[in-house]
Amino acid sequence: MIHFQLWEEIFASLRRNKLKTALTGFAVAWGIFMLIVLLAAGNGLKNGMALNYKDDSKLAVWMWSGRTNLAYKGLPTKRNIQFTNTNETILRKDFDASIGELSPLIDMRGKNVMYKNEKGIHDVRGVLPEFVPIEALEMLPNQGRFVNQLDCDHKRKVVVVSSKFVQDFFKDESPLGKQLSIDGIMFTVIGVFKEVPRSWQKLVYIPLPTAQSLYGFGDKIHEISFNLHMQNETNVDESKQIMDNIKQRFASYHQFDVEDEGAMGYWNTLESFLFTQKLFAGISIFVWIIGVGTLIAGIVGISNIMLISVKERTKEFGIRRALGAKPSSIIVLVVLESIIITAFFGYIGMVFGVGLTEGVNYVMKQMPMDETGAVFFYNPTIQLDLVMVATVLLIIAGVIAGYFPARKAIRIKPIDALRDE
Repeated sequence: MIHFQLWEEIFASLRRNKLKTALTGFAVAWGIFMLIVLLAAGNGLKNGMALNYKDDSKLAVWMWSGRTNLAYKGLPTKRNIQFTNTNETILRKDFDASIGELSPLIDMRGKNVMYKNEKGIHDVRGVLPEFVPIEALEMLPNQGRFVNQLDCDHKRKVVVVSSKFVQDFFKDESPLGKQLSIDGIMFTVIGVFKEVPRSWQKLVYIPLPTAQSLYGFGDKIHEISFNLHMQNETNVDESKQIMDNIKQRFASYHQFDVEDEGAMGYWNTLESFLFTQKLFAGISIFVWIIGVGTLIAGIVGISNIMLISVKERTKEFGIRRALGAKPSSIIVLVVLESIIITAFFGYIGMVFGVGLTEGVNYVMKQMPMDETGAVFFYNPTIQLDLVMVATVLLIIAGVIAGYFPARKAIRIKPIDALRDE
């Protein structure tokens, strides 16, 4: 058991060498602090990416028509390309083996929605029943159903609303079977879907044929969404080949150059997901390299300071030896000083590092989303076991850096140590 007097000597030594203690402590605290901040930043980026794709089908593709930029067979540029129900028919007939669930879309922005005295502005989307797995929508249990084929065949005036919509409009009432107005047209609520966390868009769903009929779109559609059907669900080249074939077919039908990027566009979720995954994997490796480098720099800094500190105390150790101190007591003194400094300041660095990451995490959660709904940084936290391992490594480095020069110093004869300045 370590004698109480030894602790007094340790703390007296730390007080006498305030500058060296402060420098050593700062190196420890800064190393731990920066390691936490860097690794938390890497986790924040990785978690943000995961959140963006968590509620999406990884095989979903979204296509839209645009305006031509290139002349084609005597036809002028700036022609509007309009998708219609025929495009859906082409996909189902010519690409049946490559496409799973498919749903054209009608998007109507800023519609006035009213229920009794409650009013709001919502986007209304006309879809087919197959849209559920494409968007990865989750219907709430015992809260009705999504649009079905009979709704589409009979162009029924039915609507599916979100859980947030129910809170805002119906309060404690059950929404099922209730009538609400969308731009003056009455619709019956048939189901409730789970609101996606941090969703920026206020959406309700109605049958696609109903939207086309009631709002004057005829057979026009705004977008086409579908899930790819592939042999290898992570093969980007296969998905690109499918999309190239579809674009060639649509280019032939609509009479535009297949190289014309303005005529038709698409978003391939798989391609985007895998690219983003590789990007953030690279960033994570880079962050780890910087973090480990910071930790190594801290270890080197501690080692240097401890080496210099022990060397400068050679005379002190000679006096202790001359007064009868055992060599082992001097080594214990140095080692315990090192442990106290690294453990205490390591804890300080850990507290500030974790405090900063938690503070940033809180602020990020309170910030409103941008209009795209994308999240690039989320939950920048770190596993405490990694921090503890880093702290232990710094303690070990400090102990080693103090032990060996102290061992060398006590081997010097007291008379020689007293002469050494």
